[in-house]
Amino acid sequence: MDKDQRIKEEVEKTISLLDKVEEINTNPFLFTRIKAELDSKKDKSEKNSFEWVFKFLRPAIIAALLLFNVYSVISFYQSSNSNGVTREQYLESISSEYEMDSSIDYLSTNEEKD
Repeated sequence: MDKDQRIKEEVEKTISLLDKVEEINTNPFLFTRIKAELDSKKDKSEKNSFEWVFKFLRPAIIAALLLFNVYSVISFYQSSNSNGVTREQYLESISSEYEMDSSIDYLSTNEEKD
C-alpha cells in the first residue's frame, strides 16, 4: 500500500506543476505560416513526381530521333542508288533552281538603269 500511496503523491505533484504553468501567447499568424510551408512542400513533392516521367521520357525521345535519322540516311542512300541520281546532280539542280550559277553582272545592270 505504501508503494501505491507514493505513486499517487507523485502523480498529484506532477498535475499540480501543470496548474502553475502560465498560458503562452502565440502569434495569431502561426497557423497560416505553418499551412503555407506545408503547402509549398506538397507542391514540391508533386513536381518531383512528374520529374521521373521526364527523366525517362527524354532519353526515349532522343533514341527515337536518332533511330529516325539513321533510317532517313539509309533510305536516302538506297533511293539515290536505285534512281541513279548522284550528289552532283542534286547540287546542280539546286544551283540552277536558285540561279546560283548564273553569270549576271549586277553592277552593269544597275548602271544601265541610271
